Amino acid sequence: MKDICEELIILFSKNGIIDQQGINSETDLFEECGLDSLKLIDLIVCIEEKYDFEFLDEDLPFENFTTITNIARIIKKRTVKYNGEK
Repeated sequence: MKDICEELIILFSKNGIIDQQGINSETDLFEECGLDSLKLIDLIVCIEEKYDFEFLDEDLPFENFTTITNIARIIKKRTVKYNGEK
């Protein structure tokens, strides 16, 4: 899961969603990074494009996007690359 977290930090930073400095897998993206609803949409699109899947309604509660670790759990659950099956 550490690899996914590192990939996400780089991905979000490159796309201007968060500032990579001082971010770790448990940083609260809303409280500490200023993530808002518009940036959250960008974040979701970046993830879906990079990992080639679509979030399900059950994946979309706010709590699933508060930290990189929470997001990585969804990716691991939904993708073949990290899970071996969809």
